[in-house]
Amino acid sequence: MREETPTAKKLLTSFDPSNPKGRGGGFVVPIVENERVRFFDLQSNRFSEFAMMVFVGRPITANDLFAKLVDTGRHIPNVEEAMRMLSRYVICLSNHKVGNVVSIEPGDRNNDAFQLVKLADTPSAASRSIVSGDQD
Repeated sequence: MREETPTAKKLLTSFDPSNPKGRGGGFVVPIVENERVRFFDLQSNRFSEFAMMVFVGRPITANDLFAKLVDTGRHIPNVEEAMRMLSRYVICLSNHKVGNVVSIEPGDRNNDAFQLVKLADTPSAASRSIVSGDQD
């Protein structure tokens, strides 16, 4: 029996709290850089501290995200680890709604490399709390 591949119809895009009405950046994926998990923008090839959930309308898999990551030219030292992280990422996306703004933090257990932490329900609320420093 074949194990079903997790899919998501929504993804995170990089988010700039100083411009909450801005279009946002490219899609982001979690990567480990200098032993720290961070969002990596697949369009700009830059890191993003915050991300916003958007609806993409078609099923996306970890393999799709891995292909986009490879297309950036970024060196991937451990393919198995990257695929594990992307598979978990796709599953975690279902815990958040379109419009939510999240950050990425280290996981609380050995087998969880990261966790997505909701900062606000909407971009404007995130902008107010992040810029004013009201977040935890």
